[in-house]
Amino acid sequence: MDVLSRRELNRATLARQQLLERAPAGALDMIEHLAGRRPGLAGLRGRVAPP
Repeated sequence: MDVLSRRELNRATLARQQLLERAPAGALDMIEHLAGRRPGLAGLRGRVAPP
């Protein structure tokens, strides 16, 4: 098993969050993408989204 350096781990995290380069998705798509990774934001989305 390979161990990542701190820099590699940081870059992998930024890539997963799509923060390393411009993503082709729109703002709402990116919020959906990130909210899926954070349960607290999913609850916020449910309160803000129109019924």
